[in-house]
Amino acid sequence: MRFKAETIEQFKILKYIEEILDTNYITIKLVDRYTVQVTDMDEKSIRYIYKNGEIAELPPRDPGEL
Repeated sequence: MRFKAETIEQFKILKYIEEILDTNYITIKLVDRYTVQVTDMDEKSIRYIYKNGEIAELPPRDPGEL
């Protein structure tokens, strides 16, 4: 499944996500220019950020996140 990025940073994150996850079983939300949220079928979420040329996972904000 292909997702449409609005920024170069989101594009790089989405490309990374497509390489490591099966996109048939997740939903993707563009949070902001540098952040993308991935939610799985169990409603658990994780956020990825593109900063300083690298992609990193953001720590969970609430118990519903991975």
